[in-house]
Amino acid sequence: MSAPRLPDGFAVQIDRRVKTLGGAALLGGSPTRLLRLSPAARDLIDGASPEGRVEVRDTTSAQLARALLDATVAHPRPATGPSHRDVTVVIPVRDNEAGLRRLVTSLRGTRVVIVDDGSATPVRRERFDDAHCEIEIVRHERSLGPAAARNSGLERCGTDLVAFLDSDVLPCRGWLEALLGHFCEGPQHHRP
Repeated sequence: MSAPRLPDGFAVQIDRRVKTLGGAALLGGSPTRLLRLSPAARDLIDGASPEGRVEVRDTTSAQLARALLDATVAHPRPATGPSHRDVTVVIPVRDNEAGLRRLVTSLRGTRVVIVDDGSATPVRRERFDDAHCEIEIVRHERSLGPAAARNSGLERCGTDLVAFLDSDVLPCRGWLEALLGHFCEGPQHHRP
């Protein structure tokens, strides 16, 4: 069974880590693969936006967008869908204030629930005043473990989507937008 045609107006964006090889091929995705481009595909990619965004306008661009998605070298960028305002990031942490600070300051404009899982020095809201995030802190007086901390954070979420990040990670730029495109409910998801 083949996937349904992507609708006009739907767009995909080539992942910034994908390498263009002389305009004739793309190298990237997960697992890494080489995607040879037809002359028509080259023309569409050459005409894409500077960010590598290809919009579906006809059968050829729909086939290219589907091939880029299937090869995991591009991410969906639907015209409508969830935004960062529809997501809460939950961060369980114990005794890692430096990592927590680095992570939270990278999440500008996002709602964040920090679950302090029994840190020796409690996490305080005022330490994140310059983070430009809506932050809520939940404190476990003694450590209950990361799973319990995640569950405590989840209980405080009022958004439809939740992302769990650990305090020792720093997501790459554009991570949330790349994920959100996969949560779009467009015409391609409806069954007759």
